[in-house]
Amino acid sequence: MVLIEKVGSDKRSMAHVHISELKDRDSGSIHNSLAASRVEQALSEVASSMGSYIPKPGSQQVWYTQAQIWLSTAEIYLAVGKLSEARSCMQEAVSIFPLSHQILHMLGCIHDHKGELTVAKKYYDNALAINPSYVKSLQNLGMVYLEQQNYTMAEKLLKDAVNIDPTSHVSWNHLGRILMSQGEYETASEFLMTSLELESTAPIVPFRVIPRIL
Repeated sequence: MVLIEKVGSDKRSMAHVHISELKDRDSGSIHNSLAASRVEQALSEVASSMGSYIPKPGSQQVWYTQAQIWLSTAEIYLAVGKLSEARSCMQEAVSIFPLSHQILHMLGCIHDHKGELTVAKKYYDNALAINPSYVKSLQNLGMVYLEQQNYTMAEKLLKDAVNIDPTSHVSWNHLGRILMSQGEYETASEFLMTSLELESTAPIVPFRVIPRIL
C-alpha cells in the first residue's frame, strides 16, 4: 500500500510541473465562453430527456449492476470492431439508465468509431453535462474537435482532463498531439514524453476499481 501511494505521489508531482505551464498558456475568456455555450446546450438536451424518464421499479442497485454488465459487454464488442453488437448492448443499457454519463459516453464512442463525429460530439457533450469531470468524455471530445480542426476547444478540453487527473497518460498524449498539430513541437514533445513516463507505471486495472476487501 505504501508503494502504491509513493508511485501515485511521484506521478502527480511530475505531472503538476507541466500543469503550471498549461495554466500560463490559457488565455481564459475565449475558452470560457466557448465552454459555457457548449455546456448550456448540452444541459438543455439532457433536461428534455429527463422529462420522459421513468425509473425502473425495484432495487436500483440491481438495475445499476445490470446496466454495468451491458456497458462492459459493449466495450468489449467495440474493442474488437463489432459495432452492431455494441449498439445492441447499449440499447439494453439505455433502457435501464438513459441518463448515465457512462452510457452516454459509450454511445458517443460507437458513433465516433463509425466516423459520425457530429453525433458522437453530442453524446460526449451530454455526458459532460451530467458529469463535467468525466475524463474519458473530455479526452474523446477533445479529439473530435481536433479532427474538426477546432484547436481552441480541443486544447481547452484536454487541459481540463489533465487538471482533473494529472496521472492519465492518455490525456497528456492527446494534448501533445493537439499541440503538435499547431506546430508547437517543443511543448508537444514534453507532453508526449510525460505521457510515456506515466504509461510505464500505469496499472493494468485502475486502483479505484479494485475491491477494498479481497
